[in-house]
Amino acid sequence: MSETRICANCGAEHAIEDMFEVEGDWLCEDCADRLTVICDHCSERIYEENAVEDDTHILCDHCFDEYYVRCDDCGRIIHRDRAYWDGDDNAYCASCWDEHCEVIHEYSYTPDLVFHGKGLRHFGVELEIDDGGTVNSNAQKLLDIANANAENLYIKTDGSLDEGLELVTHPMTLEYHLNEMPWAEVLRKAQSMGYLSHAAGTCGLHVHISRLAFGCTYEQQEAAIARLLYFVEKFWAELLRFSRRTQSQMNRWAARYGIRLTPSEQMNHAKNSCAGRYTAVNLTNSDTVEIRMFRGTLKLNTLKATLQMVNHLVEVAVLIYASTQEILCKTLKKLRLKAPTDILEPQEGEIMKIDRTGRITTGAFTPHTTFERWWRKYPFYRSYYEDTPTNYDDLFSVAKAFGVTADEVQALLDYGCSEEEIEEMLYDPELFHEMTGELLYAY
Repeated sequence: MSETRICANCGAEHAIEDMFEVEGDWLCEDCADRLTVICDHCSERIYEENAVEDDTHILCDHCFDEYYVRCDDCGRIIHRDRAYWDGDDNAYCASCWDEHCEVIHEYSYTPDLVFHGKGLRHFGVELEIDDGGTVNSNAQKLLDIANANAENLYIKTDGSLDEGLELVTHPMTLEYHLNEMPWAEVLRKAQSMGYLSHAAGTCGLHVHISRLAFGCTYEQQEAAIARLLYFVEKFWAELLRFSRRTQSQMNRWAARYGIRLTPSEQMNHAKNSCAGRYTAVNLTNSDTVEIRMFRGTLKLNTLKATLQMVNHLVEVAVLIYASTQEILCKTLKKLRLKAPTDILEPQEGEIMKIDRTGRITTGAFTPHTTFERWWRKYPFYRSYYEDTPTNYDDLFSVAKAFGVTADEVQALLDYGCSEEEIEEMLYDPELFHEMTGELLYAY
């Protein structure tokens, strides 16, 4: 004979296999169907009057207390892992969070900056992502990842984006960007939420460089930034390929200033151009120099390579160029020779000699100014065996009308100037002849 139990509700006796145990009571099937529900989380049967419910959840007290909370605005039940918490420990569902909290700041917003990493060379990244929504809950997910261990990132709107976000880092050294900032996780999360960057066609990757990276005094900074501008203009074709942008995109968002003969002239031209901030090297910020050339990306290796490229540009501007006096002083120090009290710049045709006691003597030679340089035929940025198929006959004809020879035009082409830049220079004869004279007759 099978074991039986008495229903705690109706008092009828039933076989135990036909009954349900609910919170210590035994109920028959009919009473259980009327009086109880199943917890969505643990699948245990509980009295309906004791359940914690909303339109989409039925939970026992234990599961609700352990794993769920109610939204402080609308009262919906949400899993703790999917809740959004404010600074006062209030929980919100995704919908109320978007209405209640301003995680996405206006374009003009700038917080109190936090500098990460040792040294003076800091980089701030502005990465635009699009097509995933200008949604606070999405922004919060990215912030939770980026700021888990330190205050690294904040997020803004940008009028150039359709349905996107601008991710902005606090200033960081290159080492911090590469090793401490959780870029891999941030980019992966953005992709999983449907955001695009390179493929969106609307996104850029801008890198701000602290002015202190270029020197401690205003004069040092200006001189180094001038060399940066000059380098970008001189190697425009190579940097354009690296940027992953088209020339038309550059013209719209990161235009060039146009090359000049020397770094100082390049700086003066840039400052007097009234070009605004939509330039490849934006000089309108008081504390940073912004490189705006690069197309947006959600690929970690591309982002890292871009930061490394910007770091190399700074090194070129700060370290590679040095005056003769600076080079001499450093050399004398390393060789442990007595430094002379005054070092003058050597003149054309002059050889400077410094002996062990620091005495300066000079020699002389006659510079040959008519030697045709090899790069006239084979510029440094092309293969030595590569011929140039481009036909410049129209350009040569226009130049001839201005009294400019084909050799002068070819020298500028070999130097890296575009046809448009050469045509522009034809209207400034003094600059044109100064530049071509330097190129044609340098010894």
